[in-house]
Amino acid sequence: MTPLALKKAATALQVDEEKLAQAMLFRKIKTGGEITQVAQNPERAAFNRDALAKSIYERLFLWLVRRINASVKKPDDAKYSIGILDIYGFEIFEDKQHGNGLDQLNINYVNEKIQQQIQKWLQREQEEYVAEGVPWNMMKLFNCDGCVNVIEGVSFFISAK
Repeated sequence: MTPLALKKAATALQVDEEKLAQAMLFRKIKTGGEITQVAQNPERAAFNRDALAKSIYERLFLWLVRRINASVKKPDDAKYSIGILDIYGFEIFEDKQHGNGLDQLNINYVNEKIQQQIQKWLQREQEEYVAEGVPWNMMKLFNCDGCVNVIEGVSFFISAK
């Protein structure tokens, strides 16, 4: 983590820069009654950084779900749900333990981006068949670009802050 990245992270998390660096770069080992700090190797420090980022994004995601649910007057004791995530190809799970969280959103988002590329290719192929006079029944393609754009817009808004 560069000094500038550390400073930005500490500021965003509202924690002391030195304490954040200590937490990311060292681990504490208790032997007997003594606590010793041991430096992490670069791979382990990177793992710690990534785990912290994933935890922050997961908490932000759950906060966002709660805020959206509150804005659409969803009861507090209701299962988490956001209609916009229920797009073509997105699975609906009853609870977070079965994948209704940030990890599943990321998987579904990537799948939808891949699907967009496949659809563009398929659309070009169909247009080429028609242009060449090949007998062909045009296939209607499902378009979820609007939902993907919303997710990308939220992502951009968060990263721009």
